[in-house]
Amino acid sequence: LILDEPTNHLDVDAREALIQALNDYSGAVILISHDRHMVELTADRLILVDDGTAREYPGSMDDYIDFVLGRNQPKKDSGGSKSKGKAKQPSSGGKKDKAKAQFMKSELEKAEKTMSQLAAEMAKLDQSLVEVGQSAGAEAGGRIDEILASRAEVEKKLASAEAEWLAAGERLEQVTG
Repeated sequence: LILDEPTNHLDVDAREALIQALNDYSGAVILISHDRHMVELTADRLILVDDGTAREYPGSMDDYIDFVLGRNQPKKDSGGSKSKGKAKQPSSGGKKDKAKAQFMKSELEKAEKTMSQLAAEMAKLDQSLVEVGQSAGAEAGGRIDEILASRAEVEKKLASAEAEWLAAGERLEQVTG
């Protein structure tokens, strides 16, 4: 089963039903998604597709985000031991390249912070849906519609923030090589 962004146009209940169905499914599933919540609840392996290759990523989603942001990574050998291959030529940009990389990193961190805030807002809206859904009464239906509309708006903002985060990561990678 191959799914490409299956949650883009689903409401909360349909997303949860899809997650449950995928977890109950006994066959293989290839899931392509920016929906971190769905990936975390369904995936047992992550595959990193990069530079024309695909290989299993050994860590978690959090490890992958750290990898993309360059956080918590092993330090590179600073020349204490001999390395094989070509020596890296010094950059002609020097301080300019470093400043550009720092700016790109700050843009990436800003996008990540926005994503985190929007994900928290989404979680609050999801909790509100659960609470309102458990209450009975005529006003519950109207409140659910209101929460779903707010959630759809936040979901669009989150998708936009994720796209910016990915673009910022690519720009940073281009600058830092």
